[in-house]
Amino acid sequence: MKKHRILKIFLLILLLILVLFIIHTVRNYIIISNIYEKELPILDKDNFTYTKKMYNEDEPDKITDFKGYKKGNYIAVVSTYPDRTLIIWNDTEANEQIMLIPTTLNAIVTHDSATIIFIPLVLGTSTDNAFGPKLILAMSSLITSEKVNEQDCYCLNAYRLFSSPDNKSWVNKDTGIVIKQENGYKEIEGKKYYSIFELTDYSFDTVTDDDVTKPSLTGYKVTES
Repeated sequence: MKKHRILKIFLLILLLILVLFIIHTVRNYIIISNIYEKELPILDKDNFTYTKKMYNEDEPDKITDFKGYKKGNYIAVVSTYPDRTLIIWNDTEANEQIMLIPTTLNAIVTHDSATIIFIPLVLGTSTDNAFGPKLILAMSSLITSEKVNEQDCYCLNAYRLFSSPDNKSWVNKDTGIVIKQENGYKEIEGKKYYSIFELTDYSFDTVTDDDVTKPSLTGYKVTES
């Protein structure tokens, strides 16, 4: 009799866990579907600009700022590091890339590489919007609600059950755009310091030809590769 009671309790606990997991999965699936619904219209946008910054928590004053522009096959990125500025221009159709370092007046021209820039989204490709990938993401992730820079966000700890718990994305609830990410960390004296990315500004269909004009190499020492 006692064994039956223990078995019954055990089965009830399993049932409760299963019910909670189903609720967890359904809730996450609905949230992820809503995020994807917002992201799909902008997934293939080829005219946008953004500003973002990156830093490590142990050195919060050493910020790298990025300003990116994309218009069709033309891309321009200005990266401002604590000690230098790097300008990259790219024609993806002609497979031509120019890198400029204004402080040293050095330029590198290549014909076998391309710069890729994008507005950060949870949705990688349109195929991720299928039932299967969304279900796996819903089952294996933790999603909470938080505020970031006065914006209502979902904090998405993707694939938490399968991978590192130290990669998080904060997704604006209204736009579906990722405005902050934690990607890995370094440990100093037992304390974790995360690498932080923050999207501070962005817009669509506002980039003009002037924003992505091929830079002049006048005055630069040019290296071809």
